[in-house]
Amino acid sequence: MIDGKAVTLKDLQPGTRLTAATTTTTPVTQRTTTIGSGKLWFVSGNTVIVTLPNNENHEYTVDDNFRFMVNGQPAGVRELKKGMTGSAQKIVEEPITEVARNTVITGQAPAK
Repeated sequence: MIDGKAVTLKDLQPGTRLTAATTTTTPVTQRTTTIGSGKLWFVSGNTVIVTLPNNENHEYTVDDNFRFMVNGQPAGVRELKKGMTGSAQKIVEEPITEVARNTVITGQAPAK
C-alpha cells in the first residue's frame, strides 16, 4: 500500500519510504486432559492396574499430574484400594508459542 493505493513491486520508485509489521508471538499453555474409568485391580506405591470397562487390564505408573475420583470424592494414589471403582484424569501442561504472520507493508511515495 503506497499512499493508500495497492501497488505491485514493479510500481515502486526509488526513494519510497516503507514500513513493515511482520510477526506477533504469543506464549500459550496447551493443556491435554486424559480421562479414564475402571475398577482397581492392583495398587502398590505409584503402580496402579485398572480393569477398564472392556474388561482389559492396564498398568499405569502414576505421578502428581493424576487426579482420582472415587465415589464422587477426590483421592490420592495412596488412598486407593483394590476393588474401588472410579476415574482418573491426567492433566499435562506444555508451554508453546503461537506465531501469527500477517505482513503488512505501507509506504509513502517520494515527492514529485
